[in-house]
Amino acid sequence: MEKTSKQNTVVLITGASRGIGAAIARRCATGGHDIWLNYRSNYEAAQSVQKEIEALGRSCRLLPFDVRDEKSVH
Repeated sequence: MEKTSKQNTVVLITGASRGIGAAIARRCATGGHDIWLNYRSNYEAAQSVQKEIEALGRSCRLLPFDVRDEKSVH
């Protein structure tokens, strides 16, 4: 009998608080992935997407940083 491992995958999505990034985050969560959601400044929008993802039964961690600023990524 083959053993299967139940392993959650995490997807990091940058710019995910609105628009295409938010849609990708929702789609990945619907597909069974947990989300690390990056946003630059709009906490309220990011939190809204986070609530939608958690309502799907997936975890969502908010990561506020500007991907253009190398020091803020570390």
